[in-house]
Amino acid sequence: MHRRSFVMAGAAALPLAAAALAAGAAPAMGHRVRVLTTPLANAERFPAVPAPAAGAALTLEREPDRRFDPASVRVADAAGNPLGYLPPASAAAISALMDAGVPASGRALGPAPGGLRVEVFLDVAGVSA
Repeated sequence: MHRRSFVMAGAAALPLAAAALAAGAAPAMGHRVRVLTTPLANAERFPAVPAPAAGAALTLEREPDRRFDPASVRVADAAGNPLGYLPPASAAAISALMDAGVPASGRALGPAPGGLRVEVFLDVAGVSA
């Protein structure tokens, strides 16, 4: 099984960011909060899509109609080509925030066993209180 981990600083920053947003202020720490570093799930479903270079920007898209996991978050390259999905345990939290209007993005980190390792960011300044 692939290991996935929430970045402790990013996870700890979420309640603080939410409080700042509720007060109508953007957090002083910046616009983007890194909340997750993980290998992609189901990357083998997209073998024709070349892995992006480390540091490449990635898009995250909700797929609520996906039969196997209604909390699915698909990860795609800059051209919109699907690369895989966030693992279900992580996607549940990220998808709830995305559904609440929090913009999310990703960045390629490089190869991992079975696929690509990515970072996920939330744009807490992009949310209106």
